[in-house]
Amino acid sequence: MKTLSASLLAALAVTVACNGARPNIDTDKPGDDVETPVEEEEVKPFIAEERFGAELVDHLPVVDFDKLLTDPGFYEGMELETRGTVRQSCQVRGCWMAVRNTDDANSKEMTVRFKDYAFFMPFNSRGAEVRYQGTLFLDVLTAAEADELRAEGYELPAAEADGTVNQLLFMASGVEMAGRDQSGR
Repeated sequence: MKTLSASLLAALAVTVACNGARPNIDTDKPGDDVETPVEEEEVKPFIAEERFGAELVDHLPVVDFDKLLTDPGFYEGMELETRGTVRQSCQVRGCWMAVRNTDDANSKEMTVRFKDYAFFMPFNSRGAEVRYQGTLFLDVLTAAEADELRAEGYELPAAEADGTVNQLLFMASGVEMAGRDQSGR
């Protein structure tokens, strides 16, 4: 019996050594020498009607919108994919959009800008569902930047005493959109 137990333990040790340690989503951070965790979630199919920027790829982790809002520090700097609904977009150039959780009209928002200003969103994007890929950042807007966004129609969170605004910024490399009302502007 001892031989069987020793053999079983040896096989287990080899399996762990070959497969490596499993990442712990609660303690491991991107950039550690651990593979980025990708949770298996049931994702509703997204049928893109329009694409802006780079073509979306299949190898990035898909992170639920609410998880990004709950623990943005964990995902900061990580290239990933998420989905949401456009609540508003820039009415001057189309250079940003404010996105919320598709399933919760009262959810917090995330500001989405477009990598290298390589593409812009249509002015009538409000209400469209979007699937987008890029990198998440915790951003501090200067008072001047906040004023510029307000002039473009963006409703920012409350400013700090010095006029700066803390925001969650997603720099998108590509966006797929569905359900945009194309009857107007």
